[in-house]
Amino acid sequence: MADTDYTQRVIPRSVHWYNIRRWGLYEWLLFIAVVVFLLSLGTFLWADKSRFDFNHPINFNKFGTFGDFIGVVGTVFAFLNVHLLIKTIGLQNKANVQSEKSYAYVQKTENVRTMDTQINSLLSLYNSVVEAISFQNKQGKEGLEAVTNYILSNSTGAGSAYLNDESAINAFETIYASLRDKLAVYFRVIYRMLCVLKQADIDDKVRYNYAKMLRSQFTESE
Repeated sequence: MADTDYTQRVIPRSVHWYNIRRWGLYEWLLFIAVVVFLLSLGTFLWADKSRFDFNHPINFNKFGTFGDFIGVVGTVFAFLNVHLLIKTIGLQNKANVQSEKSYAYVQKTENVRTMDTQINSLLSLYNSVVEAISFQNKQGKEGLEAVTNYILSNSTGAGSAYLNDESAINAFETIYASLRDKLAVYFRVIYRMLCVLKQADIDDKVRYNYAKMLRSQFTESE
């Protein structure tokens, strides 16, 4: 398998409530609102001790005024709730984006693993086919080299002229007819490996590394 590195590092970020140096706007507003509410409630109760006497009649005017003041504090809490909702939605969007990236990473890794399994299976079949090829008392890679030398020995062209050299083509067809059961599988396996490599949904850099790995399996004569 080609060298690939899909290591993903996730560094969690946390802000503890007691870490005041890292408080943001929401934390400070919430702190101020709570302090104002507690001071107001303490002052209201401390100003008139009769409020602790259950036999004393209730002063609705004072309680109403205090309720109006608490309503102002409640407005601050309402603002904080809206801010918290917006912040929650933002965090959820970030979490969704991170989830999509994680899914893409997992999918990409799975695609590479699937392709690697297929390539390795085809390489194993390729080696088996090559070992079974025999020509001029030579086996395997040496047999393929003997096939190449036989074809070139019957060629009268040079360079790109080999492609249109009738003698070389006839020599190849002769050998192919005698080794059809082996060479047919040989060519199909190579073709299939290239198809798997081309159709795989992977990065081009990984594809290039696998292509070099496949190329390293072939001798110059092949």
